[in-house]
Amino acid sequence: MSSLAVRQFCSKALNMASQLPAPARPSNWLADSSREHQLQCAYLIIDLLDLWGKFCRTIVLDLATGRAKDLSGNQIINPSPMSESAALSAICNRRGHEPKWYNARECIQALSILRPPFSANITAAIGVSTSPIPDLLLARNYFAHRRTDCRDKLLSAGFYDADMNLCPYKIANFLLPNSKSIFLTWVDDLQIMALSCVR
Repeated sequence: MSSLAVRQFCSKALNMASQLPAPARPSNWLADSSREHQLQCAYLIIDLLDLWGKFCRTIVLDLATGRAKDLSGNQIINPSPMSESAALSAICNRRGHEPKWYNARECIQALSILRPPFSANITAAIGVSTSPIPDLLLARNYFAHRRTDCRDKLLSAGFYDADMNLCPYKIANFLLPNSKSIFLTWVDDLQIMALSCVR
């Protein structure tokens, strides 16, 4: 599959991680954060999900069209390549909408229709039970839409802590048992999933 897509995803995800405005000390975590830091964290959460969706779209279409290369830079042979427009036509819904690429179920369904090489690898990688996408999506939807239903879903999420107070800065910097923040853990987990696509 597209090694370039994997490298680009990992590079951009790490860049996002470096932009996270983290507290200088864990004791500062509960302190009120600036509006600038809150907005920055909200956009990072939104952008991380978007980046994952673009990555999934790229690897599926690169394989389906025969553009994909392996980690050594060699072209991956697709015995039945198709044009990108033909691939999209096959997987878009009746309204012409593409799959929600970040959604593992919809991405896997697209793979099952297009049947490109290495579909099994990608299916296993993005469908892993430890995927952070469900939690990331709940946070992303609340900060993107601010609707009551999105807020209620976030408040009932397993990872949510009352001390977060619906603050993007506190959510992103909340320390997990692995001593890493939620956002950095999401980045690490998604990189592992992306790399698993090429193994």
